[in-house]
Amino acid sequence: MVRPKSRRLGWLWLLAVAVSGWASGRFYIHIVRPGESLREVAELYGVSVEDLLGANGMDEGSVLLPGQRLKVPLSKAPGLPRWAKRDSIPLLARPGRGAPRVDILRRGELVFFLGEKREGFAKVKTVKGKEGWVEALSLSDKPPSPAPKRQVRYVIDGPARLRKGPGFEHGVIALIPEGAAVRLLGVRGQWAEVVSPGGKVGWVHRKLLGDSPLSAKRGSSRFVTVRRGPARLREGPGTKHRILGLLPVGARVEVVGKSGSWVKVRAPDGKVGWVAGWLVGPSKSPYKGGEELGRKIVALAMRYLGVRYRRGGATSRGMDCSGLVYRVFSLLGRSVPHRSSALYRLGRPVSK
Repeated sequence: MVRPKSRRLGWLWLLAVAVSGWASGRFYIHIVRPGESLREVAELYGVSVEDLLGANGMDEGSVLLPGQRLKVPLSKAPGLPRWAKRDSIPLLARPGRGAPRVDILRRGELVFFLGEKREGFAKVKTVKGKEGWVEALSLSDKPPSPAPKRQVRYVIDGPARLRKGPGFEHGVIALIPEGAAVRLLGVRGQWAEVVSPGGKVGWVHRKLLGDSPLSAKRGSSRFVTVRRGPARLREGPGTKHRILGLLPVGARVEVVGKSGSWVKVRAPDGKVGWVAGWLVGPSKSPYKGGEELGRKIVALAMRYLGVRYRRGGATSRGMDCSGLVYRVFSLLGRSVPHRSSALYRLGRPVSK
């Protein structure tokens, strides 16, 4: 008859055999978490992407799904994988807090447990090959959770008021200029908690934020007017880029991008390029001018009755619908886009 104590020792022996066989042999099963890539998993375990692909019968185009079970080949690993729970964990030359320091472990760093423990310390080997002792309680047998990706939003209608709380009743802490990037901390209803460029934490109404610096405002379009010119339209944001053309003073252009002090614009003729930001300024809508301007527009448009249709054209030899609008407004000294989609955003809604 086997005594209870002997039975427990027998189970421990079997467990030790199973664990040692797993460590020296084949695979560690990793459960894929949301957002993880093959490269991130490979780095997590100190293996190559190629080994990871081969162990799972995958190729470079394979996509990981949350909850998927991946086999991580650790046949060459010296021991069981463990991860540092916190930052600045000393790797010591021998067990004991007074021992000389060999290295410092960062939070989430992978080490391999060599199967030996003394006085609350575990002997490990780093991916770089350094051996030493660390406090056993500072190690985890589970991979660290992936760091949350920084969420950035941009003020698309500013200046935005940064408030003390999620509501208009809360006081204003600061004003955030249009186009400024803020770090998103959380959302409550129609309000977003953000960190301003100056480091202040507060709340901004969500309708004032977008995913890009130039997210379109609802029911409007972003246009600027050339204030100093002629402005050089360039291929890229900087004076080293080739000149595509010249924009006269007063030309109204659509903003489609931004990089530093340079603005990416769409010229009235549809050409896209970059101009220096100090050469342009806020633009007024071209439809302001009253009834007299309206009569002039209609009179000019009537002159082109009978001109044949020509896609993309804007001359008396042929024109399309947006070309007619572009031609008429150009004759009146007003700059409008030569694209129907841009004209749609430029227009002002009227009742039927």
